[in-house]
Amino acid sequence: MTEILCRGQVDALNLFQLLAACQESQEPEESLLLTEQLPTHFVNAQERRNMLRFEIYGPEVDVAAYTSGRLFQNDFELHWEQQNSLFQVVYLGSEQNKARLYDFNLKEDTTFRDRLESEKLEYREKKYYLFGEQMDEDEQREHTESVHGKSFVELRIPRLLYYPVQSSSRYVQLVVREYIDKETGRVEYFRFQALEPTVEQ
Repeated sequence: MTEILCRGQVDALNLFQLLAACQESQEPEESLLLTEQLPTHFVNAQERRNMLRFEIYGPEVDVAAYTSGRLFQNDFELHWEQQNSLFQVVYLGSEQNKARLYDFNLKEDTTFRDRLESEKLEYREKKYYLFGEQMDEDEQREHTESVHGKSFVELRIPRLLYYPVQSSSRYVQLVVREYIDKETGRVEYFRFQALEPTVEQ
């Protein structure tokens, strides 16, 4: 798979349309959506629960209401951050979305492709444990207000965590593709790829 790195700025309407276009190109595979909202005022319990959301992407999500976010799956990640009234967008992944990205005025960073093709960059997949241990089924039933996923609890975090997984595994890992400079050994770029349940031993 040929990979590209593209960057640009979009407004709220175009952000919504860009995410929908990238997801449409990957169907039927579902994309995951991680969004974060930084508060500008004192927040209540309901608002606090929605400040960080991790769920399966659906076009009904108001992504522009969040300060930053990531839409990702195995072949690509689209990451955005709000800067005043616009959103800075970075796409890293499969070249198959290139025409769609250009439709939204994102431009390719050819340095990334050149470094990959000249083998100055190599990639590896790493897995990182996410916070929390999955609650048992009885506890899950008590917390049916969330449609975002299964409930996980972490004593250091004063709220439940929801991850969009189907497994009953106690822990979940985030799969990350890292691009490493061969000369320095430093991670230069990375993108999220998937969530995986841990294998119980």
